[in-house]
Amino acid sequence: MDVFLNVLREAAHWTAFALVWILCLAGIGLSSLSLSGTWLVTAGALLALLVRKGSFPGIWTVVVFVLISAAVEGVEAIAGAWGVTRRGGSKLAGAAAVVGGLAGLLVGGIIPPPLVGSLIGMMVCSFGLVYLVERRRLRASGDAAGIAWGAVTARVLVIFVKVGVTIGMSTVLLAGMLFLSGCSRDGQRPAAGIRAVSLAPNLTEIVYAIGAQDCLVGRSSACDYPPAAARDVPAVGGFGDPSIETLLAARPTIVLEVDLADEALREQFAELGIRRERIPCQTLDQIPAAIRRVGELLDRAADAERVAGDFESRLAALRDRAAHDTDRPAVYVEIWHDPLMTAGRGTFVSDLVHLAGGRNIGDETDRNYFRVSSEWIVSHDPEIIVCTYMSDSVDTVERVKRRPGWRTIRAVRDGRICAGFDSDVILRPGPRALQAVEELRSCIAQQGTG
Repeated sequence: MDVFLNVLREAAHWTAFALVWILCLAGIGLSSLSLSGTWLVTAGALLALLVRKGSFPGIWTVVVFVLISAAVEGVEAIAGAWGVTRRGGSKLAGAAAVVGGLAGLLVGGIIPPPLVGSLIGMMVCSFGLVYLVERRRLRASGDAAGIAWGAVTARVLVIFVKVGVTIGMSTVLLAGMLFLSGCSRDGQRPAAGIRAVSLAPNLTEIVYAIGAQDCLVGRSSACDYPPAAARDVPAVGGFGDPSIETLLAARPTIVLEVDLADEALREQFAELGIRRERIPCQTLDQIPAAIRRVGELLDRAADAERVAGDFESRLAALRDRAAHDTDRPAVYVEIWHDPLMTAGRGTFVSDLVHLAGGRNIGDETDRNYFRVSSEWIVSHDPEIIVCTYMSDSVDTVERVKRRPGWRTIRAVRDGRICAGFDSDVILRPGPRALQAVEELRSCIAQQGTG
């Protein structure tokens, strides 16, 4: 399904790009016939805005194009009058030039071909009406004809101006779409030649946090934050499990991953000449290093250093506060409910519990995330239960309370069950991980006094 959507998305983009070209070329053609070609280019800019893949065009590009088009129309409307008055014609003759142009546009449309007919009609009607007005006033055919030619000459000059303006607008629009389509929304240029695919949600968040999203040409289907990642970057497969065909279509130069579902993919990457980088990111201490490593790989070292340094500063402050927590309640972290799973020592989830003032009962084992039985949990008698998966908090709490044999657990007996967390924050070892500390601390503090 992801492959189909990616193909459909690319087809829609290039179809729209072709339509923009058509609108620009048609606009230039209409302008050469003194028609409103600039508005077609403006329509092309609006279409490009709706389907853009980079930073251009923006809404202000469309606004400027609208203003330019309106200004050109205004100049054209008064061009005939200006040509008349410049040669000494009367104001009435100037008005006749404007009326003649409009009349010729309508009448000339019936002369084949219609566009050429409209151009000829505008010239003939402007000349004719101005000549009749000035002939009656001056009673001299030569002078009246000279003034009438002034209206026609001015209109021809405006056509040249209009064609030039339309060509300029088209050039800006098309060149911008071609050369700025790889720019990020914040205006950064993509690093030369880097085309990255992220196979893990936390790595995708890191890529965006350091401003390297312009390098990202593919992601896993689990990469849903920030929203722009899911919206702008095509999926190439599941978490650590890409579709080789879809991956190759993205033409990556580097693949970022934390744990491949099939290690045989490593050999395939090597055979295909695709660089694969495994970024360790299982603990809080590894997150800054992961940020810096991604920054090095994607040519954003300075930005990565800033983000990593900020993370380390906040982590140090939280650890300093946690060092003063002496009364630590026993906490059971339920990663999943069917089957029951929890986090062991050394995981970043366990670190979060410690920073929040709790003691993870899963720390007795070195395994990262492992299955447990109801009997194991009952025997450890946790004081607080934290359910990290996404669900309705009320329903989750009630389900936990109704589990057979759990009524004897202190957390259940005393109503100290926390749920309703954003699993994307509390379970992802990425730039947002420390946000979960305050939520957990608040939960533990409230439940401790409940």
